[in-house]
Amino acid sequence: MSCYYNASATKFLEDSMELDMNEFYEAFLKRLPKTAIILDAGCGMGTDSLYFKNLGHYVIPMETSAEICRLAGENIGQSVLFCRFQDMHSKVRFDGIWACASLIHIPSQELSHIVRRFNWYLKDGGAVYASFGYGDFEGERDGQYYINLTEDKAISLFTEAGLQIEKIWVTEDTRVNHRGEKYLNIIATK
Repeated sequence: MSCYYNASATKFLEDSMELDMNEFYEAFLKRLPKTAIILDAGCGMGTDSLYFKNLGHYVIPMETSAEICRLAGENIGQSVLFCRFQDMHSKVRFDGIWACASLIHIPSQELSHIVRRFNWYLKDGGAVYASFGYGDFEGERDGQYYINLTEDKAISLFTEAGLQIEKIWVTEDTRVNHRGEKYLNIIATK
């Protein structure tokens, strides 16, 4: 996974910089304190981290691609934690965990463990936002591993991890090269 994003970091930057995320930000942030500690789990180019940081939140961005860590760090103006979800260790507890289209490359047998870890890293009352491609597909496509979720699978995944679903909804992908694709959005709390 990291090799793909290392090699195509510039294209990934171009595709992700101009997205309108206000609907998603609002649904997530209204569940957090005015000054929150947020883990941007799979920060990509850092656009979301920068948005949260500019609102006065303390953000810890993390990414699994060394090249994207470098570019995101430049964009955000702070260092980015280079780490896989499976290897993450933190003494910090978070008010919120933002995982926007970042868990989509995790096989289902590992995904439940990661969501349980998210629960463990959340403060009581904390919130997670996560998004996945919508549907039943799981496997390799274009040299990348992908997992999509339906509402039922997402509800099972998050509730079995000890989280409560607060909101679940389907949206159209707003990226120009991905028109017609749908995303499942989940907000869950501890």
